[in-house]
Amino acid sequence: MPLSMGRREGDEVVCRYHALRFDCSGACTHNPHGHGRIPAAARVRSFPLLERWGFVWIWMGDAPADPAKLPDFSPLDDGPASGIGHTSMSMKANYELIIDNVMDLSHVDHVHGEIISTRGQLTPQIPPVKEENGSVSVRWEWQQTPPILILANFLPEPAAAARHFVQVTWHAPATIQLSIGATQDADAALDLAHTQGQYDLHTCTPASAR
Repeated sequence: MPLSMGRREGDEVVCRYHALRFDCSGACTHNPHGHGRIPAAARVRSFPLLERWGFVWIWMGDAPADPAKLPDFSPLDDGPASGIGHTSMSMKANYELIIDNVMDLSHVDHVHGEIISTRGQLTPQIPPVKEENGSVSVRWEWQQTPPILILANFLPEPAAAARHFVQVTWHAPATIQLSIGATQDADAALDLAHTQGQYDLHTCTPASAR
């Protein structure tokens, strides 16, 4: 039986087959059999983990883990607990298709229906692409009437025209941050600080080599 199906006791994992117990470093700490001797080879590989922004990040590379290379998603810690939602989906597709889906929003008017329709304003645009600090960003700006429905009811006049923006940033290999906002203030900057908006983080964890 794989150790991944074991049970947790404190910060240790107990094998459900032989009841060997392993600590966070991967070393065996308890052998209930015979004289209880623990062979030096009784060790499993361990991986650095970091809990941050409601996610568990694991480094499975051969080089030493460098937490400084993790992008800053601290806005997920802002505001009340009721302002943050976490969910997951199992997708029967290569994870790179998910990256393509979120980075290229030309499909939204044709796939998702009224809730995030841009009334045809986004599709014709060729968004500028920016590459910096190991990330790739794309950005769209437009005006529509009525505003995009996921934001309309948070605006002063839900049926009136509003300016919008959406910016998507990909951090290789599989993390995408999407910010979208709308405002009816003609002088407001198009960013999350000056609009009614939403901050989304999409992360993909490949389940297999395919």
